[in-house]
Amino acid sequence: MSSGSASASRRAGAGWSRTWPPWPIRRRRSSAAATGSASCSTTCASRGSIPSSADGGGRSRPRSSGCAGTGPATPEPAAPPVPDPPSIHKTLDPEDLRREPARSQAVRLRRFLRRLFLRFQPVAVNGVLRRRLRLRPPKLWEYACGLAHAEAERAREVLDFGGGATLPAYWLAARGARVRVFDIDRRLTAATVAAARRFGWRLEASDRDLTRCDLGLEAGLDLVTSFCVIEHLDRGAQRAALRRLAAALRPGGRLALSFEYGAEAPGEGALRDPGEVADLVDHLGLDWVGRAGFEDDGRRFLLDRRHPDRRFTFGLLVLERPA
Repeated sequence: MSSGSASASRRAGAGWSRTWPPWPIRRRRSSAAATGSASCSTTCASRGSIPSSADGGGRSRPRSSGCAGTGPATPEPAAPPVPDPPSIHKTLDPEDLRREPARSQAVRLRRFLRRLFLRFQPVAVNGVLRRRLRLRPPKLWEYACGLAHAEAERAREVLDFGGGATLPAYWLAARGARVRVFDIDRRLTAATVAAARRFGWRLEASDRDLTRCDLGLEAGLDLVTSFCVIEHLDRGAQRAALRRLAAALRPGGRLALSFEYGAEAPGEGALRDPGEVADLVDHLGLDWVGRAGFEDDGRRFLLDRRHPDRRFTFGLLVLERPA
């Protein structure tokens, strides 16, 4: 065949008949064919056998329970039970930083901390004030889980107890919230005021001791935060301060509270078991956000270099003032 005739043959489609399309073509049966098939099925059902070309020619195989597709319906498997949502009130679980909503909040905090680092703005962690590019995972867990579950992005009036010059106070102020910080460390309150002036934030700081003085605020706060502070107070001072904080919340306002937890926790006011946590919540008169009850998974960590012989963990509560 000449090249011209071969080209004409390809244009006519002769060269594609066996290889194209590469998938099997499904042809729609006509209504007459479908009617004939249904008639055949009815006839087969009455005779008790089904024709089968696989059996060879006109032979038929016995019918067992009816024509294909007309037997008893196979029961659908039962849907698996829906697991309960994870508890908010719990001990430290690093995997929470991989799950929403804490994961997204952790990303926002990391980015904000990086911006502060590039602006040469120091940030305090455990009372140590310096420039920081990152946070250790346990501290990031406290901040991210507490802020996320307290829905901090929606808060406009915020009070932070014991968080002078800390990342949560700065992040909330940078988002436009009015933030009041109470910290007895005057060095940290001065650093907080300096940051507010530098960036134009609505951020105030006071060294007033809330264990002995009233806030002087009406019950209108959207959010109160306190990250690993109460363990440094004895039981009496601890409850007095938290009672004042709870009273300052508006109906529906939330308290995000973290603390050292466990039998070996070094803080004198650390909570030791779920019973002590439940007693504290009852004393405050606040509601649990989500599922009630505090969950201790039993894991303990080396969290404080100043106490290398002590294994403990952090606990988190997110509570809400009843409407």
